[in-house]
Amino acid sequence: MSTIKLSQQKVFQYFDTAYLLKFILLFAVLYGFNMAYFSITTPYGNFYSPFLDHYLNYINWLKASLIHTSNQMCHLIGINSYIPNSSALQAAGSTRLMVGESCLGLGVSSFWVAYILADGSNWKRKALWCLGGLASIWLINCLRITFMLLAYVQHWELIITSDYHTSFNVLAYGLVFLQIYIYNRSAGKALQGS
Repeated sequence: MSTIKLSQQKVFQYFDTAYLLKFILLFAVLYGFNMAYFSITTPYGNFYSPFLDHYLNYINWLKASLIHTSNQMCHLIGINSYIPNSSALQAAGSTRLMVGESCLGLGVSSFWVAYILADGSNWKRKALWCLGGLASIWLINCLRITFMLLAYVQHWELIITSDYHTSFNVLAYGLVFLQIYIYNRSAGKALQGS
């Protein structure tokens, strides 16, 4: 047997190629669907659908849930905030914080769901972990928006001038990798218990 074939066998002994291909395909489909749906539900998009925009626009629902929850969180910590429009959160006498589509965490959410769905676990376990992971990503996004408005109100220059999209992505992917670790550990314990 050639050295190349032996090397390939050793590499693939520790590497699940089928899983990787399923993951990449699922991520591409999920993320691509989100971007296409955004285009379809945006009035200035090439293939605008008023019906989908007005009645089935989950992207706007997600944005509204983030803004409204962050607004309530701001009230809980004593910030007099309000929602001036469907894409913003503002504190009285402070800068308006715009929440765009790039702030919604669709990429990190697609990554998480693709990782879980590509796994060979049962559907009940996949559903629970998908929902739990998405909820935690949503929660840290709400906390990020709340924290950003707090930074504007308190005039925290370091926070205001930093790239908070990158900060959120680092935090969100860190959370996802922690969840992946916990998910894999729980799968290992389930296998040992059976």
